[in-house]
Amino acid sequence: MNLKKKLLLSFTAITIIPLMCMTVFAYTQYVHIINRHITTIADNEFKNLSFKVRESYDSIRQTLSFLTFYSADNNAVLSTLRNLKNAEIISDSDMYHASENIKTACQSAMYNQNYIKGIYIFTQERSVFGHARNADEGIASGYDPINDDWYQKTRALNGSIYISPLDVYPMFGGNYECFFVSHLIRDADRDFQHLGVIVVEYSPEMFDLSKETALSDITNITLTNTDNQSVIYTNMKESHPDIIPTKENSTVEPVFQTPFELSVTIDYASLKAEYSNTLLLLILLAALCLLCIFSLTMRIARDFITPIEKLSNCMVKQQMVHVELPAKYENRKDEIGILYRQYDKMMAEINDFIKTEYKNKLIILDTQMKALEARINSHFLFNTLESINSMAELAEQEQISIMSMSLGHMFRYAIKTDSELVTIEDELNHVRDYMIIQRIRCDDKFRFVENVPEELYGQKILKLIFQPVVENSLIHGLEYGNCGDEISLSARVSQDMLLIVISDNGKGISQDRLTKLRGRLQEETTFTELGHREKESIGLKNIQSRVELYYGKGYGLSINSVEREGTKIEIRVPIFPGSRAGEGKIV
Repeated sequence: MNLKKKLLLSFTAITIIPLMCMTVFAYTQYVHIINRHITTIADNEFKNLSFKVRESYDSIRQTLSFLTFYSADNNAVLSTLRNLKNAEIISDSDMYHASENIKTACQSAMYNQNYIKGIYIFTQERSVFGHARNADEGIASGYDPINDDWYQKTRALNGSIYISPLDVYPMFGGNYECFFVSHLIRDADRDFQHLGVIVVEYSPEMFDLSKETALSDITNITLTNTDNQSVIYTNMKESHPDIIPTKENSTVEPVFQTPFELSVTIDYASLKAEYSNTLLLLILLAALCLLCIFSLTMRIARDFITPIEKLSNCMVKQQMVHVELPAKYENRKDEIGILYRQYDKMMAEINDFIKTEYKNKLIILDTQMKALEARINSHFLFNTLESINSMAELAEQEQISIMSMSLGHMFRYAIKTDSELVTIEDELNHVRDYMIIQRIRCDDKFRFVENVPEELYGQKILKLIFQPVVENSLIHGLEYGNCGDEISLSARVSQDMLLIVISDNGKGISQDRLTKLRGRLQEETTFTELGHREKESIGLKNIQSRVELYYGKGYGLSINSVEREGTKIEIRVPIFPGSRAGEGKIV
């Protein structure tokens, strides 16, 4: 084992292994603390929600008690119903006063209870008293509760509170969701004689627990009435319906002194994610320490071990050929420099002896191998295409002549410009050359229509953004003339912006593919370095990226298409009214 490996193993045993052990220990302890903290948070959440449920239930009980025994000038609901019960003849005046007394009590009860929608009292004589918060609400006309299930259950409870399920009740004359509580009014002074049934209608917000938790986004809450197994409140639809309840993340317990059962499920994964940054910081800190230790080890190896290794290698190689020692080590003032200088002195003496004895036998060998590069000169390609054009003209092959000449123009345009900006006229000429070649190839199955005003010909535009779009329309839209017969290119100025529209009457794009294509164009443009060009130089995304990188955000392509009718692509670029003449001209 060499000296460097021994040093690395020693540093690993002394520093890296203890550091890793400390990191694992700290990570484990922190995870334990997080779990304990999350458990405490979950317990507090459940206690807060239970307290809210118990508080709401106590409010219901207090409201019922208040309604029964509230008295304004000795006209309590209980005494009012008692007077009606004991009267031999009930006049209209008696009914009016009873109605007013009960209405006053209802209004007083509703004063500080915003969740009460209405309070109603059904007497033994089937009279109905009460008050609704809204004028268009109240007990439905002609409603008789005698045969209803809730009325029978309320009477059977004999003084206990009945709480209905959360539902839509036509008895209240509206099409909205609510729940109600009912209570049998009994006269304790007269052998608990039944005087009537009091009904309090509540909005669902009475048991809305979403405002009582700070973790509503990651918590599923369900409040169930155990008397009828109905759900009074749940936030499953608004929060996380995909949270799977387990023994660890769920708590289901009855609420003390109420008929309710509260179920709370917390998404521990989302809660733990809030602490993941600290764990990540801990891991990064440990990794940074390891990196520093490794860098220190490599620095020591470079300053002390590497010179010794190089001196050892020089001594081995010196047997066959003279090896010159690195000057940077010889100039050192420490023991490493002394070793190098003494070894160099010793080898100089040996070399002098060898030169003296065998100076006529030394042969100096010097070989050098050079690689030749050959590159194709662009003028050679131009001249070749011109030769093909001339031969085609001599052979009266007009199509070959036209294609070779157009291809030469396209090649010259693609590689030789002074700037990224060219005129619209140059760009149109490039498209025309391309369409000439494609129309010959496709036997004139399609036509190309231009609608560009001549006053826009001198406007500067980013190079090579027309032809790829036209090519895309030809290949994918018309399928080389098999699914349509026209490609049009138009340009106009709108609000200091140049709009170029390229459309076809081909097969169009399906809605799914159009959505994906638009999403692809909206992706963030990546840019590696100034002047760098990717090998893939065509495609709608490439054009979008080049336009955004050159002109900035807000410019680029937009696509509209109807399947089996065609596709329209609009290119938006700014106008450069002060462009210099000749800029971007092909040479």
